[in-house]
Amino acid sequence: SVHDEYDQYIVVSFINATVVLGVSDSISEITHSCFDVRNSTIYVALIGNDKYIQVISEGIIHIAKGKKSFLKSNSKVKCACSNLKQLIIGLENKEMLYFEHDGNELCKPDIKVLDQDIICVDISPVMEGRTKSKFVVVGCGDNTIRIFSLEIEQCLSKVSFQILPYQISSLCFVSYCNDSNVYLYVGLANGVLVKTVIDGVTGNQMDMQAKYMGLTKVKLYRIVHQGNECLVACSSKAYLCYKYMGKYYSDVFYNDTIECVTHFNSKNIYDGIIVI
Repeated sequence: SVHDEYDQYIVVSFINATVVLGVSDSISEITHSCFDVRNSTIYVALIGNDKYIQVISEGIIHIAKGKKSFLKSNSKVKCACSNLKQLIIGLENKEMLYFEHDGNELCKPDIKVLDQDIICVDISPVMEGRTKSKFVVVGCGDNTIRIFSLEIEQCLSKVSFQILPYQISSLCFVSYCNDSNVYLYVGLANGVLVKTVIDGVTGNQMDMQAKYMGLTKVKLYRIVHQGNECLVACSSKAYLCYKYMGKYYSDVFYNDTIECVTHFNSKNIYDGIIVI
């Protein structure tokens, strides 16, 4: 449940399989779970407070109280992002699907067909006073960042557009504590990290800054430390990007290549990080 203090599962995706590890006093593989272990997992998350979604290339698995349902996509899934109420899926046929979760199940999606391949997606933070995110950002194959509205009256209409000089590899929104701005980080395939301020009302992109991170493409992961959002940017080294005492920092915390990062809480490791 979203209210639980500790994580129950670690889900590890391989090329053609998924392994589910149970977390208690020790960590061990679970052989009987509702997760699909015969396919690679593209994305997995809590949704609706105490339910799960597992996204595989063929579609979405919705798991609720030990029962699961499968929503097959009409094209292969390339990427996904979500919060407790909203889910975005990017497909190989250039379609973007937007689902809302009513607390029990996923509702019929809104569909947006793009004119370029979808490389990556991320959903903006849920701002104070709201129950849902306002924007989704899409990184496209023509090196563009496109921000779309998730508001009911203009759902999936484009509100912002930016061309970058190199291929986009990943996207990540971060909302820092005691900062009214929302930041969009863009990882590029040439090892550069781009940070942009996003207007929380209009979705416009402002104050773009770039920093060289390493020799390989930049992969981005949002984590939480002491209740505050941070960013891990992975290239040939891994950097932790965070705000402290009103200043922004990007410090090397691992001098080697990291494939994947996620936040982790258990009785033995509190406020920790798991890396591959």
